[in-house]
Amino acid sequence: MKKKVFFGSVIFVAALVVSAGVFAADFELVYKMGKVETRKGDRWTEVAYGDRVPGDAPIRLAAGAVAEFDAPGGTVVFSKPGTYSLGAVVGADRGAKPAAVASVVNRMKKIGGTGERGQAAVMGVRAKRADSDSGVGWVQEDDMLVEDAAAAYGRGDYAGAVKILEKDVDPQDLQDKGAYWYILAASNYNLGRKGPAMRVVSSFEPEAGSRYHADFLFLKGLIAYEGRDAAGAAESFTRYTEAAGNDADRQMGYFLLGQAYLRLGDYAKAKNALQQAMQTGQDAEIKRIARDLMP
Repeated sequence: MKKKVFFGSVIFVAALVVSAGVFAADFELVYKMGKVETRKGDRWTEVAYGDRVPGDAPIRLAAGAVAEFDAPGGTVVFSKPGTYSLGAVVGADRGAKPAAVASVVNRMKKIGGTGERGQAAVMGVRAKRADSDSGVGWVQEDDMLVEDAAAAYGRGDYAGAVKILEKDVDPQDLQDKGAYWYILAASNYNLGRKGPAMRVVSSFEPEAGSRYHADFLFLKGLIAYEGRDAAGAAESFTRYTEAAGNDADRQMGYFLLGQAYLRLGDYAKAKNALQQAMQTGQDAEIKRIARDLMP
């Protein structure tokens, strides 16, 4: 079974030790958006779905492109324009050891899990609507379908949540469009479909008033971090620490912000973020790991 990131059982993608086997392995393109190329000899040629690229071959992403590659050791996702060596990227990580990051992130029940998403909350909203004098129109029906998707997500039925949203709901008709985009991105992410999740968080963002705004920023930062866009991750995690509703969530945000700065090689900012993680919130495990990673 390939290593993918799930909340409830978090495993960070890809082995992070460079070896001859990594460079010898072929990477299959399983998702792409935009132009993705590899060099064969002295020519760049576009990579199509299902094409396999050797680990020692360079790949190039155009502006706005997203690419997800599958290999025996796991998956790797790219979202930042540039030229990369697949084998080298799998082996490179200047942030925390994967097990340490996984240990911390696993302490959240869901991606950015700061809100109550269960069936009880959905039924409470519906009961309130049933008591009102106003009828349920088409816009309200779409909102209720999003609540069904939220309930499916809360049960861990991520495929069911995606099916409801993509088949039955027009996000333009919703009172809180952010709910649609967050649940769609988070469900795809938990299914291991990191390319589609990245496409959503790259293209849309909830308004500040959305109940999912902070959760979305957390997810966007995490996907950017895994997509080798450390600068984008730092931006999203910075905004998440400002939007988070309590010290426990801010502590998580500061910890991951520190990892983004470590990957960027900005050790002064990494140290400051990790110090904030040690001083904010009461999670002793986060404090211990942050202290161990202090540059």
